[in-house]
Amino acid sequence: MTDQLPHDKALEKARKYCAAQERSEKQVQTRLQEWGVEHKSIPAILGSLRSEGYLSNQRFARLYARSKFNQLGWGKIKIARMMTSLGLPSDLIASAMEELDEAGYHDKIEALLRKKLATLKADIPPMQRKQKLLMFGLSRGFEKSQVFDALRKLDL
Repeated sequence: MTDQLPHDKALEKARKYCAAQERSEKQVQTRLQEWGVEHKSIPAILGSLRSEGYLSNQRFARLYARSKFNQLGWGKIKIARMMTSLGLPSDLIASAMEELDEAGYHDKIEALLRKKLATLKADIPPMQRKQKLLMFGLSRGFEKSQVFDALRKLDL
């Protein structure tokens, strides 16, 4: 039989875990299970964390979308896919995506493609260069139409 973490100790440990950085409810639930918290205590702990302001899926979704876009240069498709894997509901994902600055979104795609273009060998045929940039933009999670628009602006 495994040792189970008492409710009050689990709650305190979860508070520290959530205070360190924003987490989704699914992340906290998984961590509680890893710590050996009794399954019937988990909903109560999550409820306490929500009511005390330590846990908010809405706040997490907004922060996650902004940080992945600004720091890692991910597009909406990749961000939404990752948010889904973190157990966030589709309405929160859609709301977080709407908060991304559209002008900044287009500028980010262009900047990423320009930076990638600089790393490509000069002797690559133009069509192959365009294809590589398209695949790069798609792999970053940007929409195909947005990548094509950015390629047109770069005269490719």
